[in-house]
Amino acid sequence: MKVLILSSSTGGGHNAAALALKAQLDFMQIPTLFLDILKFAPADTSSVISKLYSKTTVKTPALFGLLYKAGGLISTPKFKSIIYGANTLYTKKLITYLIQEKIDTVICTHLFSAQAITYITHHTDLPIKTYAVATDYTCIPFWEDCEMDAFFIPHEELLQEFKNHGVKACTLVPIGIPVHPDFLKPSSQQAAKANLELDPHKPLISIMCGSMGFGPIKPLIIHLTKNLKNVNFFIVCGHNDQLYTELNHLGNHIYVKKFIDYSPLLMKASDILLTKPGGLTSTEAVVSLTPLVHLTPIPGCETCNKAFFTKHLLSLDGDTPDKALTACKRLLEDPAFLNQMLKAQARTLNHKATSDICDYILMHS
Repeated sequence: MKVLILSSSTGGGHNAAALALKAQLDFMQIPTLFLDILKFAPADTSSVISKLYSKTTVKTPALFGLLYKAGGLISTPKFKSIIYGANTLYTKKLITYLIQEKIDTVICTHLFSAQAITYITHHTDLPIKTYAVATDYTCIPFWEDCEMDAFFIPHEELLQEFKNHGVKACTLVPIGIPVHPDFLKPSSQQAAKANLELDPHKPLISIMCGSMGFGPIKPLIIHLTKNLKNVNFFIVCGHNDQLYTELNHLGNHIYVKKFIDYSPLLMKASDILLTKPGGLTSTEAVVSLTPLVHLTPIPGCETCNKAFFTKHLLSLDGDTPDKALTACKRLLEDPAFLNQMLKAQARTLNHKATSDICDYILMHS
């Protein structure tokens, strides 16, 4: 058995899911490769699309929301989409790679790769097992283009939605979103704070702005720091250099980073995590049992993620500075309510989705 995991760098979540699965498969000693699907497209395609996605979501989120809505309106199982057509153009190179590397199992954590692999299974007789992993709590437009041996979705509540969009019911496996195994490692909050060289006796509010640094974070921070005393703040800005510069001068109780490679540790240390409702980061928080407040979503699938999480009390709504402050105060000052959220986080999602997905694939290989 040899596995190829194909992702794409439009947002960080798809790669995070891919790397989570690779870590588990490596642990299981199954040979596994991980690539950006657009590596097979013309040079610079991946960076161009990634930059375009980042600029659209950060600078003009309303436009992104309109494009997402338009995609939903034209998405249909009756015929393949223009996006599917675009992702067939580089499949010749991908076929060559699959043969050269003797790949027999392909996992797709992004729509683009699932579309390309669907085309290959329709037009060749390559003996490969194919799997798709949905990384949001909704069926995004054009998933119905894809025909896989199994389609891993986040929750059984979404089964009907995926069926309604034309994804074959017999392929749907409601198993959860994969997160890196490190999020499951036990650690006390005090030990985690000590590892980060933070005061273990002060509440820690962490804010993750996503890989692109999305959202009006500076007004939020000013509002929270003005009204929440004796609290430390840890902010991860992503690629937003301007935000990083602005926040670095707000006070010595505010710790600002562009990127970190210790998200599991930070979540264990946090009394509250504020983040946009990306599917991966939100799931990581729940698996870590970290009290969660959702900031303004990028219009589209993140709107659906937020609706799912707030419905099940996995998070609170914090899409304005006032709402975020109210949510933080409630979680800091109401232990009974905090315990309610933690119980919901413990029971609603599958915390072992990563190993369960890998076990499923191994069983069906």
